[in-house]
Amino acid sequence: MRQFLLPLLLSLVLGSCTPALHRQAAPRPWLRYYHREQRKHERERRRTVKANITWSKL
Repeated sequence: MRQFLLPLLLSLVLGSCTPALHRQAAPRPWLRYYHREQRKHERERRRTVKANITWSKL
């Protein structure tokens, strides 16, 4: 059962990432939320990296 479920899930995930599908379909709200979270994590990571650099220079 699991051997069948995994490729199906993978194909769904990969299929939803195609640009052609993105143009004709409205962007999903969970996708927007996911990207917002990613940006938040990215900002957080950049801040910590910057702080680490300043600390290492001391």
